[in-house]
Amino acid sequence: MFLRHIKFGGTLLLFFVAVSSTTPPDVSTLDLKTLCAQLIHIATTRYLADPIPESNNSTASRLRASYVDYSFGSAFDLPSSNQANSISSFTSFDALTPPALVAALHPNFALYTSVEKSTALYTLPIHAVDSIHGSNYFFDTALYPQSLNVAATFNLTHAFAQGLSSCASTYSSSLGSVRWIFSPLFGVSSSPAWARVYETFGESSSVVAQMSQSFVAGAASTNLCATTAKHYLGYADNQGRDRGVSRSATRDRKVWNANLLNSKTQPKATTVMTSYTQSNGEYSVNFDRKELGDLRRYFDGIVVTDFDEIWNSINWHRNAKNLKDALQSFYSFDGVDLLMAPYDNGTIVDAMVELVEEGKIDRKLLERKVSRLFKLKQQLLEDDFAAILTNSAPPTPASFDVQADREAAYEAALESVTLLKNDGDVLPLQDPTIILTGPTANYLPSMVGGWAFHWQGPTDNDDPGFSTTTPNNKATLLEGLQNQFADVMFKPFEFDTTESDVSARIDSVASTCTPESHIVIAVGEQPYTEKPGDVRDAHLPNRQLRLVREIRTNCPSSKIIVVYFGGRARLLGDIVDNCDAFIAAFLPGVAGGTAVAAVLSGSHNPTGKLPVTWEKFNDGAGRFDSKVSDLCTGNQKEDKNGAGDNFPNYSYEACATEFDFGYGLSYTDFEFTTSDSNSNSTIIVEEGPKGSHNFTVSVKNVGERAGSTVSMMFYQTLVRKGATPSRKELFSFARTKVLEPGEEQVLIHELTADDFLFASPESSPRLILENDMESLVVHGLEDCRADINNPGCLTSRVKLKPTNPNQACVHACAAWEMGCSLVFGETFRCSDLCNDEWDWNYVDCVWGAVSKSEAGSGCNALLNHCKNVFNTPNDDDAVGENIGKKITPDDTENLVITALVSMVVGTIAGIFIAGGCRADKRTNHHNAIGRGSSFSGTERRDSTLTTLEGDFEDEEILGGEDNDDENDRNVLFADQSLESMQMTRMNTSSSVII
Repeated sequence: MFLRHIKFGGTLLLFFVAVSSTTPPDVSTLDLKTLCAQLIHIATTRYLADPIPESNNSTASRLRASYVDYSFGSAFDLPSSNQANSISSFTSFDALTPPALVAALHPNFALYTSVEKSTALYTLPIHAVDSIHGSNYFFDTALYPQSLNVAATFNLTHAFAQGLSSCASTYSSSLGSVRWIFSPLFGVSSSPAWARVYETFGESSSVVAQMSQSFVAGAASTNLCATTAKHYLGYADNQGRDRGVSRSATRDRKVWNANLLNSKTQPKATTVMTSYTQSNGEYSVNFDRKELGDLRRYFDGIVVTDFDEIWNSINWHRNAKNLKDALQSFYSFDGVDLLMAPYDNGTIVDAMVELVEEGKIDRKLLERKVSRLFKLKQQLLEDDFAAILTNSAPPTPASFDVQADREAAYEAALESVTLLKNDGDVLPLQDPTIILTGPTANYLPSMVGGWAFHWQGPTDNDDPGFSTTTPNNKATLLEGLQNQFADVMFKPFEFDTTESDVSARIDSVASTCTPESHIVIAVGEQPYTEKPGDVRDAHLPNRQLRLVREIRTNCPSSKIIVVYFGGRARLLGDIVDNCDAFIAAFLPGVAGGTAVAAVLSGSHNPTGKLPVTWEKFNDGAGRFDSKVSDLCTGNQKEDKNGAGDNFPNYSYEACATEFDFGYGLSYTDFEFTTSDSNSNSTIIVEEGPKGSHNFTVSVKNVGERAGSTVSMMFYQTLVRKGATPSRKELFSFARTKVLEPGEEQVLIHELTADDFLFASPESSPRLILENDMESLVVHGLEDCRADINNPGCLTSRVKLKPTNPNQACVHACAAWEMGCSLVFGETFRCSDLCNDEWDWNYVDCVWGAVSKSEAGSGCNALLNHCKNVFNTPNDDDAVGENIGKKITPDDTENLVITALVSMVVGTIAGIFIAGGCRADKRTNHHNAIGRGSSFSGTERRDSTLTTLEGDFEDEEILGGEDNDDENDRNVLFADQSLESMQMTRMNTSSSVII
């Protein structure tokens, strides 16, 4: 046993973990039915759904009945559809722990041979659950703000805490039976109409990448559960309709690149979930060989489909005629491993068995997939297996400090509240007379959203989840205001208030308002999750727009403060024009009312910044990273509720927004200065671990109140030949500690070559760098291309220098290295040998050969199928005689010897080049996929393969500053140390002030 400790919220949590020597069984010895059943991911509710022939109706007997014919490999816990119940109230978790499962399914386990015991253990189902913002399906836990709120804090420590809570609290609440969580979401939000915006960390690939990595690190720090990166790929880049057409844009790929591909990123998500959508608008992503093949280049962990995608491929996507047709598509290549088929009763297993027996699905491929599942079980369940094998008491789930967790959740909620308008400094309120109205004013469900106690979230304040998930500061907005202010009058207005009743409700407010009144109108949304939350028009309902508009008309001298609760930035029409102050609270959780009241009263200085662009129109234009060519006309200024009709209009300009990404006000003022503001000189950013540049920003509180703010650094590309550049790209952000008036803090933002990655039409889905690409580095939200002398622009000019301008060569060499590095050794330098014929068609060829080959045979596939582009010698050459001959694995050693001899005598033969194509140490690391490594969680598949970490001592080309000595840093870096977060929830106030 060893002790794992985590300091969380000031409380030390202890986890005792046993070390087991259990090894998975040889998958080739499994009977075919068991092998296939291991790849089916069912729902736990199925245990309770089938008729039980026995009189005993216990969970154990139901499990035996469920597994009597099929050994399903994994399951997820699905909440009851009955809104009065959550997962906590109907699942007997003590019956789902591994020791209990063994007792229920294998009553004669003690009599088994060692091989039989290993098989019995590793074929047990591993359980998962959708723990997204804390253990949100369990009672008596903390409910975190949704991810969109965590993103609004721009504070990685909150994402770390969210991941830690989601994992550790789920483990504790399920009595140790649930060891796999379906989060975080890697998607980059793109449409305000999409129902899953609140599950994302916003619309910036940089924010999403760093927040999701922090979430994963928080979960991994517990050593208790697997995480899931979802959804691969492009799910969030849609037209606002869930499960519809999506595009896998550069912004999405950069998140996956940063989290799963980059070897510097540790730990990594353990599993991947595929998308519901049509890949690039064509067909189900589960059938996309190119996209999933690209994933498999650097990820060798479990890939699971989303809910019922096996049947969706037939009935929703209509990419398959029937079940067998769908199964053949799923398992015709190494893409998806597990099929989430929640209610399968063995139909899918039987069909799969028949297809294997008919030779239409390769058993070897299924064995590879089951091996991945067994590896996951070994990583997560070794302590339980050890207890079972030694007949000792199972590990006791650690007690989790729920109160400390709730306090941490409240800190995140408080920091996420974003002040977007404050005309005349109406806020903070000073001894006000408050009139409160609006549909979200006294409605807890609108503060927590979906994935809270139930799939679609709670429907009223009396949901049992609220009575058991009760922090000290739980409150609706009404309760929060009543706790802060003495004079609060409430005027009810419900979501179902009809248009005919709106006038009466408005009249009720108008009859009591005075010039001294402060009218707080709470607008927003009811809870929803996924497709049921779709809207065609992103505007708030007309009755809410009318409520604000007519209260302004009837109470012209009163101060109006609008507070928004909802999971996306719904279009506001004329609301902003008709109010004095506007606050975006989004989905802060059960303590949202307390948090907003603290901002209104001034006891908390607002710190939130928008993680998404708040758009003004329904056309989806105006994102901060939209293409520079995506312009609007002057008509947008004529009518806030729609385009004008002044045609023709030749005024082309940036598309107007309601509020820009990154915007957020404070009750104090900050001054930013940077030491690198010089657009007349050019900073060279070269590729490689030392080819970065650090930008220093000094932040000073020049106001009269203590406060914290966020420093953001963008780059604005001047010209990019491979694809039209974006208006700007965020590459780094950092939150200051709370600065007292006059106090100053220095922040450092690192810019690396990886920040400039993009997918061109030719290279897609692979990300590339463009040689000599010039950009402006800008602090803040200004667009500085037109006037770099704008006082609001703190700019520097940078130029990108990739190690190898031929990016097709880089990606092709990565394939040769992955396939042949073990065969051809350390002396071969692929990047020195590639030529102009190595184009993107060739890249597809070499990666196709590697991905289709069995483990260890990639080099053979490359030599047989992808050597024609080399300048091969004639057939009289010692090596040339092998051209056209089918090469077997046994031939490779002889070919290497022959090639080496040829090299000595000066004849560099084609096959030698093929075999010798090993990536130079100077080859760029950003997208040499895996660099000979594939990752499952945080472990490398083969430690003998070259990785991206270290081994750069002989780097000849350096750029920027040498940052090797981390100990010399006495300032807060934008990329906060995840290692330090793993031991304690960092408080940004701990950073040194200069």
